[in-house]
Amino acid sequence: MRALPAALRTLPGPLRARPGSRLPGVLTLLAFLTGVGYRLGLLLHDAPPTNSDEATMGLAALHISRGQEFPIWFYGQSYMGTLEAWLAAPVFALAGPSTLGLRLPTLAMYALFVLLVWRLTLRLTGDRWFALLVVGLLALGSDRIVKNQLIAGGGYPEMNVAGAALALLAYDLAAGRPGRRLPRWAAWGFLAGLMVWVDPLVLPYVAATGLVLVAFRWRDLRGWAGAVLGLGALVGAAPLLVDSLAAGRNPLAAVLTASGADQPAGWADRLYGGLVLGPALGTGFCDPGRCAGWQLWWAAALPVLLLAAALTAWRTLR
Repeated sequence: MRALPAALRTLPGPLRARPGSRLPGVLTLLAFLTGVGYRLGLLLHDAPPTNSDEATMGLAALHISRGQEFPIWFYGQSYMGTLEAWLAAPVFALAGPSTLGLRLPTLAMYALFVLLVWRLTLRLTGDRWFALLVVGLLALGSDRIVKNQLIAGGGYPEMNVAGAALALLAYDLAAGRPGRRLPRWAAWGFLAGLMVWVDPLVLPYVAATGLVLVAFRWRDLRGWAGAVLGLGALVGAAPLLVDSLAAGRNPLAAVLTASGADQPAGWADRLYGGLVLGPALGTGFCDPGRCAGWQLWWAAALPVLLLAAALTAWRTLR
């Protein structure tokens, strides 16, 4: 297992920049600023259009900023954490309530997401040109993706940055990067617990990165690392746990409800939405509201690309 860092350092990189070259870094910075500036311009022009979910989150932020109420859950339901409202509350307290003020934290989360993915790409490949390509792609975005990144309607803006942070922390821990070991374990646990409260749709990322930690650092998990990780998870999920104890409710109920376990949709509909319709809408191959049959070709291409990526990663690690 300790051969992992050496294997990653020897990844082939035909476009690898010379050690003294600043061009990839400069272009990456420009791509990053372009992506953030584009989204800031949208926000200044009241785009994307707001909706009722965002209005509810804004109301929660207003109540928090005034000290009137401190909601744990999205108003009207006992699931979906109000992290976006808590992040926007200081902005409301300083500048007054506005759609822009509500969305400034989501813009910051997008910027942090891009930086984390850039760092993760460099960790995995060491190729600054490839990292530039990744940042350039993330600077763009389909209608659906940009909406999910910017609208403070609950869950979606946080999932991007949390998933990237979990992956980066898992890599650093698995690869044995020196320094700040216990804080990394605590941060991974805190993010995992926090997202269980906010939106359990990110749980597949928690499970995947958790498996990496178990596979490469299972001995560490039996000691202080496991204890620190567990404590961090309890702190992150504290709003969910405290509310469940106060209400006498099973904490898993909120997780299952938010994941749609109680919805009448069958597995065929769920698989169609997640594997066929979702990728086409998310990558911009369709109109914002619907997909024609011929536009769903990405559903066939994506599994092939994912399989090729998995095989390439496996061969590299071997």
